[in-house]
Amino acid sequence: MAIINKEELVTVGKILGTFGIKGYLKILSFTDPRSNILSYSPIYISCKDEWIEARISKGRLQGKSVVIKLDDFTSKSHALPLIGAELAIKSKQLKPVKKGEFYWSNLIGLTVINSQEQILGQVNYLIETEAHDVLVVKEDGQCRERLIPFVMGETIEIVDFDDRVIRVNWGTDY
Repeated sequence: MAIINKEELVTVGKILGTFGIKGYLKILSFTDPRSNILSYSPIYISCKDEWIEARISKGRLQGKSVVIKLDDFTSKSHALPLIGAELAIKSKQLKPVKKGEFYWSNLIGLTVINSQEQILGQVNYLIETEAHDVLVVKEDGQCRERLIPFVMGETIEIVDFDDRVIRVNWGTDY
């Protein structure tokens, strides 16, 4: 089995539980639309600090989640130990984006700096809301998180991947 470098992986979902008795898994898809997760093969499963390669043999939308069947998982007992595991793909499996577009995963870890050149922290993750996406920014060594609306031209001034910085119109007291 090949060793997979975590840095080349993009998390695309999480295993929520089992579905039925034949080894199906109920997953929360982080893709948009959520059914896109079914098109990725292979997929990688986090298991005891390792990433195991797997292939989706069947899958479908089921309510607000997705149900998948992995090759070599034939019973509920095979699937049970995977509950809570993350699902990922290699970043090279993602479709190329157009100029000015990017994936959320590209924003994770970027330093957020405001107009006054104050470092607000690093992007920890993003949240999707009905109004707009939200950056969750965390300072090193701090428990506090800042929620910054991701609205280009308003709160987000520029995303600079070369310098690994997002410049924002946001105060330190927000």
